[in-house]
Amino acid sequence: MKRALDQRIPILDGAFLAQVTRAEMETLFAGNIALPMLEEKTEILHQVGSVLAQKYSGRFRHFVASCSPKLYDNGNGLVERLICEFPRFRDVSLYRAIP
Repeated sequence: MKRALDQRIPILDGAFLAQVTRAEMETLFAGNIALPMLEEKTEILHQVGSVLAQKYSGRFRHFVASCSPKLYDNGNGLVERLICEFPRFRDVSLYRAIP
């Protein structure tokens, strides 16, 4: 992220995220090993960028400002809205299934 910001790549802009290419992702996240699951991560950024561009003027700060200052607040908290607006962030699993 810092490398992208230092190079003035608009990594925080929804329009950029909605259209970032695999080649750009490889460059942005270049390291001593290839970034695992690059295709999936690119698709997630496309989805996030599209929502940001369509609903929040392309900015995360507008999304955050539209939420309650609480993490959980009857559906309007930051975490609640995050998983509602960006379903790929809903990373849950059951600890124990109750019969």
